[in-house]
Amino acid sequence: MNQRGFTLIELLVVMVILGVMLAMAMPDTRSAAAVQRQVSTEKFVATLEAAMFASVIGGQHLRLVSDGRRYHFEKRHADGTWLRPHDAAALRAGQLADDVRIEQTWLDNKALQPPLRIEFIGATPPLLRIRLRDGQRLVRLDTTASGGVVQTVEPGG
Repeated sequence: MNQRGFTLIELLVVMVILGVMLAMAMPDTRSAAAVQRQVSTEKFVATLEAAMFASVIGGQHLRLVSDGRRYHFEKRHADGTWLRPHDAAALRAGQLADDVRIEQTWLDNKALQPPLRIEFIGATPPLLRIRLRDGQRLVRLDTTASGGVVQTVEPGG
């Protein structure tokens, strides 16, 4: 009796091979989302540093305005009004990625509640601590007296 067909072992081997090939062919969306969150965080840090340097070096009176996801900067004019600067590409409005948000903010060790309005006045930059929720991570941003921003991933995020 000569039967044609596949054994259970042969079928399982084919299924494993197909599974491995499918896994290699599919893009890893988790890593793409992580990259998007990282780029969003880096863009926010760069914009924050640009504002601090414009204030410290350029003597501009600026203000960060944020609802926790969207942010923009405003420049104080001689008449006391605050308007978004149109001449500074580095200070353009931005929005954090879907999984990134400003979770907590401190100005000179005092907690701030959203919406945020933080002023940058001249040669003395504000000492800020901003905690971002970046997906499952907590990222702490600390401003320095020289106008820089130090980024630290907090444990247990």
